[in-house]
Amino acid sequence: HSSNLTEYEDFGFVNDYLNDNEGNTWIALNQNKNNDESLFLLKNGKLNSYNNLLNIKSNNILSLEIDSKEDLIWIGTENGLNKFNDSTNIFKFFKKNPEDPKTLSNNFISVIYQDSYGILWVGTGDYEIIGGGLNKFDEDTKSFIRYSEMGKFPNDAIYGILEDNSQNLWISSD
Repeated sequence: HSSNLTEYEDFGFVNDYLNDNEGNTWIALNQNKNNDESLFLLKNGKLNSYNNLLNIKSNNILSLEIDSKEDLIWIGTENGLNKFNDSTNIFKFFKKNPEDPKTLSNNFISVIYQDSYGILWVGTGDYEIIGGGLNKFDEDTKSFIRYSEMGKFPNDAIYGILEDNSQNLWISSD
C-alpha cells in the first residue's frame, strides 16, 4: 500500500526511525485506534506500509536497527525480534522460549543496537513487564546470551544502548 504522508493525519506515536543504506527512511509506530499499521518505508517521496507485506508478529513496533554486516533490518516489537532482508524478502523471527536459555530473555524488545564490532545487542523489558535484560546475539549459533539484574544491572528493563569512542557500551535502565 503506497500513499502520501498527508493520508496519515493521525500518524500515531513514532517509536523509532532509521535511514537505510539506500537513503530510504523506515518508520516504526505504536499502533493506535485510527491506524493498525506500524511499519512504513518512505521511499522516493511515497510512504509504503509494510505490515501486510511482512509476517511481523506484533503491530506495536518499538525499535529498528540496520545490520551493517548484511542487508538486513532488525525490527523489535512487543512480541519478539524480527530480522528482515529487504532485498530478498526473507524474514526470520526470534522469540523467548522459557525452556531454552539461549533464546531472548523477554519478547518486549525496547532497543536494538549494533556496536562497532558488528555485535547485535537487544534490550528487553519495560517497567510494567517482569523480566528481560540485555541480550547479545551470537551470529554463528543464531542464539542469544542473556545478561540480567544478576549481572549487576539495576533491573532488567533496558531502554537504551550507546557506544562511546572507546568502544564501551552504555546501558540505560530504570
